Amino acid sequence: PENKDLVGIGDIAPDFQLCDDEGKKYKLSSFRGRRVILSFQRYAACPICQFNLDRMKYQSEMLDRAGIVTISIFNSKPQHVTMFTAKIRGDSMIALSDKKGSTYSSFQVKQGSFWGVLRSNLYLARNWKKYKPFAKYVFFKDTGANTTIMKQLPADFMIDESGVIVDLFRARNVQDHISFERVEAFIPEDKRCRCNKKDCISSRCREKYEEIKRIASEGIFVG
Repeated sequence: PENKDLVGIGDIAPDFQLCDDEGKKYKLSSFRGRRVILSFQRYAACPICQFNLDRMKYQSEMLDRAGIVTISIFNSKPQHVTMFTAKIRGDSMIALSDKKGSTYSSFQVKQGSFWGVLRSNLYLARNWKKYKPFAKYVFFKDTGANTTIMKQLPADFMIDESGVIVDLFRARNVQDHISFERVEAFIPEDKRCRCNKKDCISSRCREKYEEIKRIASEGIFVG
């Protein structure tokens, strides 16, 4: 169970001001009146984080259509955020730099252990085929990563129009991430995707596609 002293559901999200990779300043409270998904990543060159960004790209496009702001924070310098994530993240995602880690502290984003870092490296090695397309920066000399940053765990906070945290996810392992079902539940019912395409990231749309396909097939058969 979550420690009751941690920043959690029902709390006002701590305000912050951070810069993106172009130096533009963003303040969380400036988004009042809109829903926000705030995702804390490890560092910009992390292959597991880059895999997660690629996954989030399609989510952020859907969320943007629903008027929801997607913000990803990296424990990296602005130039590293540009260098390592610009080609991966979606156009609708705001990527912010927090090299000092002050926002991680105010949201009480957890850190793992040294053994957790070793386990994450072992997990990466065992799943290399999955992460290989996102691992081209692993051997870069200047990634900005250090032992403390590598122990950082991901976290996601869903914040409503009033600035209140309504759902959150704190990872226990580096590779953990919030499920799309929880993300989709954060979208107002009347703004959820209704494309009904077989390759949509929404399970509802995929299920509806199969239902329509089945009905059409049965109709052809009966006819």
